[in-house]
Amino acid sequence: SLSYAPSVAEIMMKAAELGSGPAAQKMADQNPSLRSFLAAHSESAGYEDVYLIAPDGHVVFSLKKGPDYGTNLRTGPY
Repeated sequence: SLSYAPSVAEIMMKAAELGSGPAAQKMADQNPSLRSFLAAHSESAGYEDVYLIAPDGHVVFSLKKGPDYGTNLRTGPY
């Protein structure tokens, strides 16, 4: 599972510390090794997109940055 990959786990722990808002999004987006790791995994698995979602439901990372990026899956429109 991706949630156990060291780079993903580290980013999610840092995002949780930042509170899963814009600061967490910026931190995840500015990590090129995370982006390349998730892009490679997405391509090999045939995924349309890969999301990192904070425990509160906030989408803090998306490869494609569609309309659901930055929203909250518990309280938002998705």
